[in-house]
Amino acid sequence: MTCGLQVDRRRAELAKIHIAAKELGWIRAGDKSQYIDHLFTVCRVRSAADLDEYGRRKFLDHLRACGWPLKPQKREPVKKTGSASDGQIRLIRHIWICLADAGVVRVRSEKGLRSYVEKQTKSLDPNGHGYSAPELLPKAAAYSIIEHLKQWAKRENVDWR
Repeated sequence: MTCGLQVDRRRAELAKIHIAAKELGWIRAGDKSQYIDHLFTVCRVRSAADLDEYGRRKFLDHLRACGWPLKPQKREPVKKTGSASDGQIRLIRHIWICLADAGVVRVRSEKGLRSYVEKQTKSLDPNGHGYSAPELLPKAAAYSIIEHLKQWAKRENVDWR
């Protein structure tokens, strides 16, 4: 199964390829011939859309070797106060579904996820009951759940990305 994050990664890598080609001057005023020549020479395709994951990485390495400076992404520090963000909630559900698709999770449903979240957060809830849904988690608890799910996926050799 192709998980949604793999599609997002593909889009991001294709965007990097096109940005790098423009910054290197291979794409000018609608002329892509130099870019296409490099793409064909390195990967034997005429469009970056035809590249698989290996091909995209290979071409990005070629772009770096040609002098394109890869700028590190600026990441804001994880804020562990306040309510869980929509992105955290989506990631929790995404990893859960990937685990279920791999047969690791027995109960794929929302009820199964809620039960997991509640058990994992009993020690974090001031009342000692656990948070009954991902939407109710504070940021720190959501971060903890995400890390637990990622480690679980790693132990079971499940690609959630």
